[in-house]
Order: sequence, then C-alpha cells, then structure tokens
Amino acid sequence: MVAASHWASFQRYWSLLGPPPRPHLAVWDVFYLQRALVHAYKRNDDRYLAGYSDMALRRVWPAERLSWWLTNLLHRFPSQDGFDRRIRQDEFDHPCASEAAQAVLAEQYAGLPFEG
Repeated sequence: MVAASHWASFQRYWSLLGPPPRPHLAVWDVFYLQRALVHAYKRNDDRYLAGYSDMALRRVWPAERLSWWLTNLLHRFPSQDGFDRRIRQDEFDHPCASEAAQAVLAEQYAGLPFEG
C-alpha cells in the first residue's frame, strides 16, 4: 500500500499539470475545423468536412475517459464503500509501481497524435 505522503505527492503533481486534456482538444478542434472549412470553400473538397465529426470523436472519448478515471482516482465520494476504496487504492498504486502504466498514462494525458 502506498504511504499517505506518496498519495499527497501524486495529487500535488496532477494539480500542477492542470486539468486533463480538454484544452488540447479545443486547440485540435480549431485546427481540424479550420482545415476542413478551407478545403471545403477554397478547394471545393469536402473530405475533411465529411470526416470532421469522426476525427473529433476519436479524440474526445479517450479524453473523457481519462478525465473520468482521474476524477475517480483523486477524489473520495460519500457513496464509496470499503471495496470501492480498495479498488481506488489499487488503481493509484499501479501507475506508481509500473513504468508501462506510467507510459500509458502519459500517452493518454498528451492525447492522440496529429491526424493528417
């Protein structure tokens, strides 16, 4: 079990990073929508406009999942029982002990790579 000081350090670390990647989503949305509109109106090519929603959703749902996971990991809820608290503790311990889990978390936090 991770000591309380490690838990507090982890929470401070995440608070320094700021909220999960929603701001990144807005930047990418502006880029992809701008590209779609330029191609549609200047080049009479609607392939980016037609695929805009699918591309945006590929970015949104992983970000939503990460936000949900971090919220459940870093907050205690009155409705949680002993089982829920143990699951939350295990969810916390795993990335602290596993480099693979840390890499996955970093990848999820950074978001999907650019789609050309």
